[in-house]
Amino acid sequence: MIKKMSMAAALLIYISGCGHPKDAAVVHDRSELSSIEYAKSEILKNIKTGMSFDEFHQLVPEAYLTAEHNDMKAYELVYEQKYVSHGEMAVQNLGTLGMQRPSARKYKQVRWFYFFQDHLVKWGYPETWPLKSEITGNSPTATSSEK
Repeated sequence: MIKKMSMAAALLIYISGCGHPKDAAVVHDRSELSSIEYAKSEILKNIKTGMSFDEFHQLVPEAYLTAEHNDMKAYELVYEQKYVSHGEMAVQNLGTLGMQRPSARKYKQVRWFYFFQDHLVKWGYPETWPLKSEITGNSPTATSSEK
């Protein structure tokens, strides 16, 4: 009797560990995952061009320096999600009778924040450095006629 109970307990522990990977969303398609703009909307709605780096850093302390170009610096914000598709789950369940987890994939989204003279002039996709007109118009040293 004790042997049967310990075998049943071991089987239950093993099976309960199976299924989709922990901390991973199960989706039909990657497009079902949240965008970085949605996931970080509370932060991003407060970011304005012209703000100082210190103001930016208070809002987004996890952003880090990722590149420098001429007199500009770019800081990167990363949003990463783990996921597995329903199709991968179905194949895994058929092939192994649910005894093995499929590997989670990672979906990484990145936005860069471009600073010139310690002020934000633009933010968006990586490697989309501001044009000179964007820098002049948002520079803290620009005159009112340049803005």
